[in-house]
Amino acid sequence: MSWSVIMQTEMDLEIEISGTLVPYRPARMYERNGDPGSPSEGGYCEDVGVFIVRKNGKFDITMAFTDNELEKFGIELYEHEMIMHEQALAEQNISRGEADRDEGSW
Repeated sequence: MSWSVIMQTEMDLEIEISGTLVPYRPARMYERNGDPGSPSEGGYCEDVGVFIVRKNGKFDITMAFTDNELEKFGIELYEHEMIMHEQALAEQNISRGEADRDEGSW
């Protein structure tokens, strides 16, 4: 899943950090049918890119960053997505609770 975040800097520049999120899948000791399970996988962001956003397009500045810095950006992107996902789930649960309460009052 592709993801990007646009930030405004102190110098009035818009910076976009984008990447591909690889969802986390926890390890399983055994499958439901008793077969051996699988190791955990995912839980990271790959193909991280950094761009300056202007009215006439985006300019790729990814090469100005080290692999280590890009990896940190990827971690922050992934964590940001997980927070947004958790908030969306919480909002759905709140909506469902309000709908159940409204139905119960009839």
